[in-house]
Amino acid sequence: MKKTVSYLLTLCLTLALLIPAAAAESLLDANYTITEKLIKQMEAGSGFTATLTMEAAAVEGRASEAVTTIKPLVFDVSLIHVREDAATKKRAENRLTLALTDGENTQGTASLSMQGGQAYLQSSLFGEAWYALSGGVIAESALAAEDGTEAAGGSITQATQSLLESTAMPGLAGFALGLLTQFQNTSSIKLAEAIEPYATKIDLWIEGYRENAVLGKLDDGTSTIKVDYNIPETAVKAQLKQLVLDLLNDQTLLTSVKPLLTDADVARYLDSAQQSYYFYAIDQLPLNGDLHISRMVSLKGDTLALSLDLPLYDSRGGAIKLQYDRHKGEGDMPDENTIELQSSRWLIKADYQTYDTLTGTTVYQGTLLHMPIGVETFAVASDDDTAKEALKTFSAAFTVSHAHTAATDTDGKGTETTEIALSLTPDYTPDVKDDGFAQPDETQQAAYVTFTPIDMKLTAMLSSGQAKNAATNVEATLEITGEESPQRITLTLSGRTRGLWTPEAIDTASAIALDSLTSTELTTLMAQAGIRGGLLVLPYLSLPTALPAEESPQPQETVQP
Repeated sequence: MKKTVSYLLTLCLTLALLIPAAAAESLLDANYTITEKLIKQMEAGSGFTATLTMEAAAVEGRASEAVTTIKPLVFDVSLIHVREDAATKKRAENRLTLALTDGENTQGTASLSMQGGQAYLQSSLFGEAWYALSGGVIAESALAAEDGTEAAGGSITQATQSLLESTAMPGLAGFALGLLTQFQNTSSIKLAEAIEPYATKIDLWIEGYRENAVLGKLDDGTSTIKVDYNIPETAVKAQLKQLVLDLLNDQTLLTSVKPLLTDADVARYLDSAQQSYYFYAIDQLPLNGDLHISRMVSLKGDTLALSLDLPLYDSRGGAIKLQYDRHKGEGDMPDENTIELQSSRWLIKADYQTYDTLTGTTVYQGTLLHMPIGVETFAVASDDDTAKEALKTFSAAFTVSHAHTAATDTDGKGTETTEIALSLTPDYTPDVKDDGFAQPDETQQAAYVTFTPIDMKLTAMLSSGQAKNAATNVEATLEITGEESPQRITLTLSGRTRGLWTPEAIDTASAIALDSLTSTELTTLMAQAGIRGGLLVLPYLSLPTALPAEESPQPQETVQP
């Protein structure tokens, strides 16, 4: 029987243990994919530069309604990860910069910097100053360390802050996605074998909390057994700590991982002396109750249904419940999956199916819901328009398809091509007008966040030579349109990895905290940015020459004397 729950818990712990350590490397061997090679080069300090072009063209027959580009908007893009320098006490930083260019002239720039668990933004739309975006708990703990006060947790909190500061932006996301992809890939036999003992341990541990086992039979005659487990939060944390001890002392696993990492990463993440950090992180997990697991399997060992219910606690939102349900589809139908996150004030829910087509494309299809709870009326909840919008329900149907291919030519140059398509439509019954387009009625306008259907298609190709230091090239195109949209927007990115450069340092102490501005100051700042942005892009755009039919001015009656 597939140990679904065991693998899930083990993967979560493995991700927490190795966060960015193996971000750019495959855990199987040194033969990584081009995507992993790109991440590895970025982690090592290579920069990435590209040209981003945006164009908008009218859909046939709707030119008078469309916003189109007179000439393309062209942006120079640069992304760099600067590694930390202990000698100079320089923090690790990720810097993304966009520059709108017209020939050799730069029209405007914007930069986003991530360092020390904090985000900083600078844009010519706002002036020359850097602005610090809210960093929440991480920023608060950093400030506490800087002003000499001891944050809760003492040296452990400082160790946590140090770890977060050294995490490169591509690291966690790249490693998490890479590991999950490898785990489902047929070539990940070694990885599966390495994790199997821990999955078995967790499976046996879960069995110790079995509450009941009920035999049953489905309508088609399939014999089943339904088992429920209830695991106290203290037991969950205790088991995670035991797994940390096992992983940090598993010389077989560590021996295979260490050659893939830098000495600094080995010392930072795989040293058993870091046990206290991991124990502290586990103690801080916001569990708010027992973990409940229910699963139904056939007597042949096939998982027919799986449910996980985990109470959490958020310092701002209060008690939250995370629930996951999966039911096997009947016959050839795909499995039904549901993920819910619910507090006393809102519900986020995703229902979806997953299936593979004959062409090798994976499709995810379902609905997404964000709904306020405990609000009797939407329209009169507040006189403030922003508050009214915040109380509305967002409901959408989506279809996501994904296809990936890889090839290597006779010279050893490899390419990877990825195609992703997204279709998003309102998930309520619309009122179809005479023009054939669906419009929400008055009740739906009051209760739902309304939007027009949108279709997006991304095609990306990565290529690189066989040598590890060969540049990685990226060519990508994103098309945005929709059944009701009068224009089609096309974004094209062309770039490659480059040698290391050092961006101009930011005086973070002088950065203006956005959350320190008054509402008047913030409104004024955003209004100025809007005016500057409009003046900046207006020469590139052609605006609609006709109003939509429902907004066209009506002829006034002529009163005869």
